[in-house]
Amino acid sequence: MQISGFDPEQGYQQFMNLIVAQIQYQDPLEPVSQENVTAQLAQISTVSGINELNLQFKELFQMQTLFDGAHMVGSNIEYVDPDTGASESGIVTEVRSENDQLIFTVNDRQIAMADIVAVSSGSVSPPQ
Repeated sequence: MQISGFDPEQGYQQFMNLIVAQIQYQDPLEPVSQENVTAQLAQISTVSGINELNLQFKELFQMQTLFDGAHMVGSNIEYVDPDTGASESGIVTEVRSENDQLIFTVNDRQIAMADIVAVSSGSVSPPQ
């Protein structure tokens, strides 16, 4: 999950490159103090922990989204056909996640969440 174009993995790598370059090019006559090295190692550890936490939150969010979508199996939905623009309806028979988006199988078609316009609980019998 990215927020406003920020890539945590890229940010972590840039931070690590900066720290390595700083240590690599330090003045040998005036090396970095032990306190500074310790502070930088603490920063690396903190950034690493935050990055891992972000990945875990992303996985949790994906699972919660899929779980929420699973509740729609058996529901009647109305959706806009992405090919024709016509309004269609049908029963959700399957839900899966693709590229962090829910995809619903309705009438043997794959329908994106963005194309759904209405949901009703349970199957609806056609009028007689």
